[in-house]
Amino acid sequence: MYANGVTCTNCHNPHTSKLRIEGNGLCTQCHNKDTYDSEKHHFHPQNTSGALCVSCHMPTQTYMVVDPRHDHRFSIPRPDLTVSLGGSTSVPNTCVTCHQGKMQQKGKDSTWAANAIRAHLRSIGKSDTQPDHFANTFWQARHEQLAAEASLKKLIADNNTRGIVKATALVELAHYLNPDSLELVKTNLKNDDALVRVAAVQALAVVPLEQRSALLAGSLTDSSRAVRLAIAPVLAGSDKNVMTALQQKSLEHVFSEYVTQQQADSDRGTALSNLANFYLMQGDATTAQQYFEKALQRDEKSIAALLNYADYYRQIGNDAEAEKLLHKALFIYPDSSDAHYALGLLLVRAKNYPAAMAELKQAQALAPLNSQYAYVYAIGLYSSGSIKQAFTVLRQAREQFPANTQLTSALNAYCAEQQSNTSIQASYCFNTK
Repeated sequence: MYANGVTCTNCHNPHTSKLRIEGNGLCTQCHNKDTYDSEKHHFHPQNTSGALCVSCHMPTQTYMVVDPRHDHRFSIPRPDLTVSLGGSTSVPNTCVTCHQGKMQQKGKDSTWAANAIRAHLRSIGKSDTQPDHFANTFWQARHEQLAAEASLKKLIADNNTRGIVKATALVELAHYLNPDSLELVKTNLKNDDALVRVAAVQALAVVPLEQRSALLAGSLTDSSRAVRLAIAPVLAGSDKNVMTALQQKSLEHVFSEYVTQQQADSDRGTALSNLANFYLMQGDATTAQQYFEKALQRDEKSIAALLNYADYYRQIGNDAEAEKLLHKALFIYPDSSDAHYALGLLLVRAKNYPAAMAELKQAQALAPLNSQYAYVYAIGLYSSGSIKQAFTVLRQAREQFPANTQLTSALNAYCAEQQSNTSIQASYCFNTK
């Protein structure tokens, strides 16, 4: 709606935030009542909850545990995506949410809802083939499928792609950067939409610092403060000697803006942790530690502060203090995959392999879409002598994330090492190229 010129005040009173009109009349200010406020469109009996526009196009989600809010994306229900992309826990849809009780009684899933929509479309003379949706592209990207890079590039290059979707795609493209896709990211540093430019900056965070410094030098004076604030942590630690005097001055201004912004939010442990990381990247470990301490004084339960402070201790070689922080994090957040992963790596460094493998296994279980966790767990298993278990984890991860070259390389390397092991060769090493 925003992309089509609709503003908040078209629906809400700007002084009270109350709705201007109750019920479907709010939507039929613009949409034809006879076409859309009819059973032919919504195929629910009139004067029922299913006949309300908001029930299908603005389902409620509970925020902050207690605050139900309507989804303002105004989306079209797509239970077919729930079916094709992993079920209602991965891709919720309003049909299943509303009919959940009835469906549980009949033992049905989202396939029923998808079929019902197809049947309805056919009944009113429309095609039951649903248009392609960006959810498919993001599913491919987050599951590291072979088609992901091409799909992301197509979505980004499409002029009809909305800014927020294009920005999300650029962030995802960071995992697939090569010379061709890097050019697409560079192009979007000049996009008219500041949100897209922010995403392009974030995507460049994965390239070497010297290269990203050169790429972002022209964006230091971007008209959008959000873009400039995104640049600051990405360029922290840059070699200013390779910059022109004007670029150095612009960079200092960007850094100053970033520090001011984080200090303005210093009632949150996360902002103080951001400052600590910022100074750490600039080589100022003393100031970094001061801000980590302030972050935990402000919010002793800040997971960002606990994990980042633990990583600070790792970098300076103090694993004893790091371990204390990680155990504290896991006491507060026992389901934190990041904390389990960090503790697992620490235990590997301490050569406590049984305990390390338990932590890395837990991290992978809690974050099954994180291919890095599967990779490191498999490497740890192999290094500690659990050869078959390592191959099992690698093989499963490679099948789940077929575009991940790191997993493929590890599997090929281990297969070469185990060339004389016929059991391993027969079970895990066929078709690994």
